[in-house]
Amino acid sequence: EHGKSGERLAALRALPLVEDAWYVLPELAKLLGDANQEVALRAAECARRIAEGLTPELEERVEMPADVPARAARELGLAAQRKPLAPAVRVLAIQAVAALRAVTRVDDKALAALFGDGDATVRRAAAEALAAVPAGDKPLEEALAKDASPDVAAAAAASLCRDVPVIAPSGKASVAEARASKIGLAARARLRALAL
Repeated sequence: EHGKSGERLAALRALPLVEDAWYVLPELAKLLGDANQEVALRAAECARRIAEGLTPELEERVEMPADVPARAARELGLAAQRKPLAPAVRVLAIQAVAALRAVTRVDDKALAALFGDGDATVRRAAAEALAAVPAGDKPLEEALAKDASPDVAAAAAASLCRDVPVIAPSGKASVAEARASKIGLAARARLRALAL
């Protein structure tokens, strides 16, 4: 935090390789607001890489205090909402929050609120982060039907249909198929338009 720019960037590149890097994740999240844009971007990439490496097994093996990933998810979620930050930094923060879902609770309502953001890359990241989240189905359907960006709508569709088989098995419909069958008419029409 106090070194020269080059030193800080080198440290941020190396940090995910450190065995207990997860310990500094909440403090690392604060660097996403650094005045040096390159440091902020590297800190966001570093946070995402560390978060992606966290698993329930690792959490148990290293006796990770539950407050560490929880504080990290909260700090990264706040960074994702900060519009003055570069969109690339915010996208990486959203991806890190989604990865932390493996080891802590995540504020899915805050992620869904990002569908109102003016930047399409942020909205797309929010759509991808809400895949497999039951509370995300309704905001994803709305994004599919109404978002002006085809990329966001496609990401919302992919998240909604993430586990629907390509060829429907005969017999009883799966949970995924039942969920997909509840998609509203406007969302279905947009999905067809995107696909064709």
